[in-house]
Amino acid sequence: MKNFLLVIFFYLITSTQVLSEIDSDLYNNIKTGCLYTAQMNGDESIESKNFCTCMANVYNNYKNNTSIEELLTNSSKNNQFMREYVIPKCT
Repeated sequence: MKNFLLVIFFYLITSTQVLSEIDSDLYNNIKTGCLYTAQMNGDESIESKNFCTCMANVYNNYKNNTSIEELLTNSSKNNQFMREYVIPKCT
């Protein structure tokens, strides 16, 4: 019985982690888009690169692809997410 509970516990832990991460393509698109925007604004500093990496990590830890894609297509929700989650963590 103990082994069965350990297996269930392990499964729940690992499945939650998998579901909470976005796929690598979306992660790279978020990071690349951020870097491109910084570059277009004339900012290619290490701070901008670190911010973009941090931002991609925050999105990665937020939810799954569907939730992130919903955020990215709704500018008001995305701006709110940036204010509440990304900027406090990444600045």
